[in-house]
Amino acid sequence: RHDLLAQRHDYYIVNHHGVGLIEEALSKRPDIDLVIVDEVAVFRNSRSKTLFKPLNRVLNAQKIARAAWGLTGTPTPNDATDAFGQCKLLTPENYHGHFTAFKQETMLQFGPFKWVPKKGSEKSVARILKPSIRFERSVCTDMEPCFIERRAEMSEDQKKAYKQLIAQAATEVRGSTVTAVNAAVLISKLVQTACGVVIAADGSLVKFDFGPRMSVLEEVIAENDEKVIVLVPFTGALDAVATELRKRWSVAVVDGRVSAGARTTIFREFRTLPNPHVLVAHPQVLAHGLDLTAATLTIWYAPTYKAEVYQQANARMDGSKQKIKIDKGKLQDVVLSLSNGGR
Repeated sequence: RHDLLAQRHDYYIVNHHGVGLIEEALSKRPDIDLVIVDEVAVFRNSRSKTLFKPLNRVLNAQKIARAAWGLTGTPTPNDATDAFGQCKLLTPENYHGHFTAFKQETMLQFGPFKWVPKKGSEKSVARILKPSIRFERSVCTDMEPCFIERRAEMSEDQKKAYKQLIAQAATEVRGSTVTAVNAAVLISKLVQTACGVVIAADGSLVKFDFGPRMSVLEEVIAENDEKVIVLVPFTGALDAVATELRKRWSVAVVDGRVSAGARTTIFREFRTLPNPHVLVAHPQVLAHGLDLTAATLTIWYAPTYKAEVYQQANARMDGSKQKIKIDKGKLQDVVLSLSNGGR
């Protein structure tokens, strides 16, 4: 990083955590007078020693006149207080109080642990983040759907089971045996393992630690400021994902176990009401004739191998007057290799 920074260029690009590694070198570069912070909401925690503090020193403590622009689609992904750290980075002159004072200004406490936004808290957020420019999705209607791949690592117990399945077409997890009788079943078991829940030989569900994959999923949802569809092709994984997401968002679940009448109600509420914010669904139930244009993001938590189902499920957002994004969870390349007859 230091060697690259020593070279003369118009732009230098570094990841969020890399700022601290080149902080001292930046103090000797007064020619770098503009810092553009993509996904600035990542720096919302003003107590973070690895993210916020190094960037704050670069912007506000090196005695170099630097302009700073923050880019984000969701300045307050969790609470109104998320704006506090961004204000301290970009517009510190707008608010001179402490975090606690801003929290009391924007949030209302219910009980010892629960806080909810006060009515009008968005005005406080807008005040401390000025000047700002906002582009609504409605002005981006001429853009093609955007396909994005995110890589999610597996946990250690997932990796162990995954390797055993590839090598032996069988693995044992906490006393339960998982087997694959042919290549097609093996592919399915590998994908289930990567998802975090796999069906054992006796029909029971075996759960893994799927925290890394869940973290990526939550990150993608938090980055989107409007409704989201999450597609999960396995029932066990679908239930596990929905359970985790309910800890942060309002969630509705639709799969083959949900009656036609209940599905109709869920789809109508998803289109017309603020909640649910996230629809977790089996892709086959979204395959035909549904209008889910309230969503601007579809996430494939795991792939389907039916091309028609993939195309039709993605088309549920067609007709939306807003830009469409489709995030695809990326599994290990060996799954694709196996599907082509490799071993």
